[in-house]
Amino acid sequence: MAINTPALAKHGKFGFQLQEPLGESENIDIGDVDPIWLPLCEDPTFELQVNSALVDQADAHEYDYMEHSGGQWYAGTLAFHLYPSTTAIADLLSWIQTRTTGNQCEFAHVWMIDRNGSLIRGAKDVKVNTADFTFTRGQPIRCSLDLVGKKPAVSVPAQEDINDPLLAAYPFIMKDGSFQYVPASGGSDVGYSFKDATVRIDTALQDPAEGVRWNGSYFPYALYNEGGLSCTGNFTRDFQDQSLYDAWLMQHEIGSSGGYDWYETNYDGALTVTIARGVSLVLTLPRVRLQHVSTGQRGSRRGTQDERADFVALGSVDGTTAPITLA
Repeated sequence: MAINTPALAKHGKFGFQLQEPLGESENIDIGDVDPIWLPLCEDPTFELQVNSALVDQADAHEYDYMEHSGGQWYAGTLAFHLYPSTTAIADLLSWIQTRTTGNQCEFAHVWMIDRNGSLIRGAKDVKVNTADFTFTRGQPIRCSLDLVGKKPAVSVPAQEDINDPLLAAYPFIMKDGSFQYVPASGGSDVGYSFKDATVRIDTALQDPAEGVRWNGSYFPYALYNEGGLSCTGNFTRDFQDQSLYDAWLMQHEIGSSGGYDWYETNYDGALTVTIARGVSLVLTLPRVRLQHVSTGQRGSRRGTQDERADFVALGSVDGTTAPITLA
């Protein structure tokens, strides 16, 4: 008996393409399917959710015997390394942060390819729920997208496109990134002391179950962004001085006989992350408030002392500037 050839992990692919016209969703089939293919760097969880449910009722039956779908959509996470590709970066940033009519995020098609094209799973009307940018010493810079899609895609990539090699480039690494952080207005920049960081963007996407309607379909009729994006994160740096700790205290009216007004913006910090190698990607957080600071004391005579901070990024006081800008 012959042994079947296994499906090799190297053939698994993920691709996305912004929908046209941007920001619309119903009944859009992309005529020219040309995805941006990105190599996965973590097991994906993005898949069709059927939300299986049992019917429980007093009907004289001894056992469960009815099962149905409580609504269907795509959801899950895809993680990949960031690459110095002009098109890939531009479309990724647009997908995450661009808002269209009604303050809605853009939609995209997403395809997952197994075994070099023998199984193609596609979703359309896909929005970004959260986007995590992770900066870890000694590792390529990565992005993790938590996605929600309304329904299966009709259009599929051509076989020759499926068989094409993935993005032919080397990913951004730590050498390509730099940090500029000011603990509070007027303070000195902190750069080289950064070790690791995470920046998370939340697009305020509603639960897809909220979009299900009495319209003869399992799929959500609507997938709304219910507000502007929010941004949180954390970073670790060498413990250098008390500037970070002092900024945290000032932002919460602690530590001065004169008192600090928590609402004064001159106690805000600012963070800029720059990634550049031929193509650049800049994350700008103009107002950073520290939620917690740990000075990293150790119970050992060995090792260095790190300082970790959890932060939230705020929009401008006049409401016109977002808490983070990707460019």
